[in-house]
Amino acid sequence: MGDQTTIEVKLPSQLAAGVEQLVQDGWYSDSQTVIIEELRRFLDSHSPALMEQFVQEDLDWGLRGTE
Repeated sequence: MGDQTTIEVKLPSQLAAGVEQLVQDGWYSDSQTVIIEELRRFLDSHSPALMEQFVQEDLDWGLRGTE
C-alpha cells in the first residue's frame, strides 16, 4: 500500500455495525479494509473534475433546459 497515515475516527454505532456486518458476511476480510475500499470508491466518484462536470450540467439544464 505504500506510505500510510493513521487517522482516528469515531463512527456512529449504526455505521460501525454496518461495517462489522460486511466483514461477518464475508464481503471484506476486516473492518479496516471496508473503510479503505469504501473511502476510495467515494473519493473516486467525487473527484473535483467529476463534480465540476455535474455542476456544469446542472447549470446548462437550468439555463437552457438541455443537457
